[in-house]
Amino acid sequence: MINGPGQPMNPVYYGGERLQLLGGLEIDGHSLGLPGYSHFAIEGGKPVYQKLNGPQLSAEWQIGARISERF
Repeated sequence: MINGPGQPMNPVYYGGERLQLLGGLEIDGHSLGLPGYSHFAIEGGKPVYQKLNGPQLSAEWQIGARISERF
């Protein structure tokens, strides 16, 4: 039988430090043949330093994209 609070209840297991290196690109929609005031953006990167407290998930990489239209 397991007794006591679980690991997520312990405040020592929260927090930590992470330094990420990210880069991105934003393109005007006219150069892609899109009408109006469109923009396309993409960003990606990965952590260069991680020191996490407790059983947290570490990050390997991340990527994001955005398409926007201004009125």
